[in-house]
Amino acid sequence: FFLMIRRPPRSTLFPYTTLFRSSSNDGIGTLGPVTATGITLVNNKALAVAGKVSAGTTGTIDLTTSSGAITQVAGGTVIAGTLTSGGGVAAGATLGSTNNAISTIAAIVATTGNIVVVDSAALTVAGSLGAAAGSITLASAPTVTVSGTVKASSTASIAAGTGGVSLGASSLLQGTTVDVSTTGGGLVQAAGGTVSATVFTSGTSIVGGVTLGSVKNAISTLGPVSTSGILLVNSQALAVAGLVTASNTGTIDISTTTGGVSQVAGGTVIAKVLTSTSSIAMMFIRSSSPAAVPFTIASIVDDTWISGSSSEPPVRLSDVSRTKLFLPNWVMPDQSRQIMSGRY
Repeated sequence: FFLMIRRPPRSTLFPYTTLFRSSSNDGIGTLGPVTATGITLVNNKALAVAGKVSAGTTGTIDLTTSSGAITQVAGGTVIAGTLTSGGGVAAGATLGSTNNAISTIAAIVATTGNIVVVDSAALTVAGSLGAAAGSITLASAPTVTVSGTVKASSTASIAAGTGGVSLGASSLLQGTTVDVSTTGGGLVQAAGGTVSATVFTSGTSIVGGVTLGSVKNAISTLGPVSTSGILLVNSQALAVAGLVTASNTGTIDISTTTGGVSQVAGGTVIAKVLTSTSSIAMMFIRSSSPAAVPFTIASIVDDTWISGSSSEPPVRLSDVSRTKLFLPNWVMPDQSRQIMSGRY
């Protein structure tokens, strides 16, 4: 009886029906092309992903590196129902091909380096996606749903297509800068979700509006952001910086559970209606609506400061009970600069 097992090449892995690698001693330089029902690879050095690496639309690809980064060779494709890293990646992961089709990210945590996933399929982040000393970029997916955690030590960026970005009830989207852009569908957050950022911004625009209505949000600075409407509930004081616009037809609705809202020097707010459906400690905003469009202040509670001049469009007040409005550059007929509470 004689049994011969042919050893595969050391440098690449070629197509098998099923592939399982679990030894931390594996030292593979390039993975792919390979097609299997599932792929698990634990590697002790940097790994390049080349050609078509596929577990099908329902299979799992699990890649771990104890040293080095995971990178994708130009023209490559990763196809997986689930992409994960059971042991983490030592120096980041970059899967930058627009041909990638990944449905779910279960868990990928990078000790150092950045994480970049470019995708052509609707993407769900179901577990923990983390860059302990780097940034996270999710790009090109038509829809991005975060039901788990996206946590970066620097920038966490999501750019989605016409389906927009959805943040689930237990989701966390965190970075020193959180940058969200969509070509449709907007940004929608379920109650209980959290956006935590020093700066929340949009590098291009958020088409479809912004709804961040959870009392757990902790954003220090809003802007620049361009969209059709903004609803933001924040758990701390908020600074408004740069151009924050809902165009001359949209509403900007900001509430804080603690602290006020102030505008950074040189900033611009454009909206048809500025309001606070919950409450706010104090607001200082400069009216910068287009010249022909009145700027409406509606349902603001407590102190609100509006800075303007007689050359700007009129400020229209609506349902501002329990409000004191201070308009430093506007002189009332009685020469006062304060309008007491009431309906106007």
